[in-house]
Amino acid sequence: MSLPILTGLLAPVLLLLTAAALMARPGPRPGALPRLAEAAAAATLALALIGLVALLATGPAAIATGDGAFALALRADAISATMTVLVAFIGWIVMRYARSYMDGEPREGRFHALMLGTLAAVLVLVQSGSLATMVLAFAAIGIVLRQLLLFYPERPAARRAAT
Repeated sequence: MSLPILTGLLAPVLLLLTAAALMARPGPRPGALPRLAEAAAAATLALALIGLVALLATGPAAIATGDGAFALALRADAISATMTVLVAFIGWIVMRYARSYMDGEPREGRFHALMLGTLAAVLVLVQSGSLATMVLAFAAIGIVLRQLLLFYPERPAARRAAT
């Protein structure tokens, strides 16, 4: 497995594992977990940059679960690597800001977990190498993003935005 593909796989997995840890403490002030969420986003950015440099050195690469229309695949090429770096950078900035902005919110841990889940799904989307992967990533983004839009369900504007 080539380094660009390996970094492309590791980044969403790291974010999802961190999100799972945050879901275990969904309440306010979940200890050091918001710092862990920010660190996971920063590590994702580092992985994206490593993947970009490796891609420039080795050329495009792909990995798939099988053949056919329903194969799940990731692809590392110039566009996907550039988009991965961009998404990881913006994700790190958002997680950095959210760490201080959301401090003390009743469901702070849940918010960070949902943000990391969204970031992981977007990373899979920009690296998708098949229609099936793209559709699954897009659906995951929609599901998690709806939960983020409804983070404050008592707000009518939040309910309207989520429908």
